Amino acid sequence: MENEEQFADRAHYLQVVKLRPLFPVPLMTLPPVSPIVNPSVLSNITKPVLEMKLEDGSIFRMGGIPQNIALEIWQVLETRKINKNLPLDSPDPRLTLSQAIIELAEVKRARITDIIPQYNVYVAELDLIPEGFGKPITLQMVPSHAILVALRASAKIYVSRSIVEDAREEEIEERKEDEGYFDV
Repeated sequence: MENEEQFADRAHYLQVVKLRPLFPVPLMTLPPVSPIVNPSVLSNITKPVLEMKLEDGSIFRMGGIPQNIALEIWQVLETRKINKNLPLDSPDPRLTLSQAIIELAEVKRARITDIIPQYNVYVAELDLIPEGFGKPITLQMVPSHAILVALRASAKIYVSRSIVEDAREEEIEERKEDEGYFDV
């Protein structure tokens, strides 16, 4: 597989240099639900967000992260903050899927590559070399799961430039339209 910095299409990606999971206010502290609020929207606003600082200084946010994955990401980051050389062991002898993947393969990188517009969800690819296989493979994954695997393997994480640019344009458009603001 190519050198970490020289993978195919590297110019089309921005590297994640900092990451933080953001946990929303618990549902019970939100205002009463209006009958016009879509339950799926309500469900999404109570899910964690991953906020990523990219190599160009921009911020990329990904919402709707499963609570258990966000917590596991936070645990990995907190453990590394305390001691970068500390093993990411758990008192539970059972492996999570992210732990199993790094046991069975050399993880090269995670890349957030695309968005599925009709579902408004991102797609990630995990580049790895399975143990004893010798040939690189790429798995399509849920981005938060791919990020967790990459963090556990100390592999780099990238986001497609086009996704970042689309998110910026959408944010600018929302600001112009005062999206989310109410007239008083």
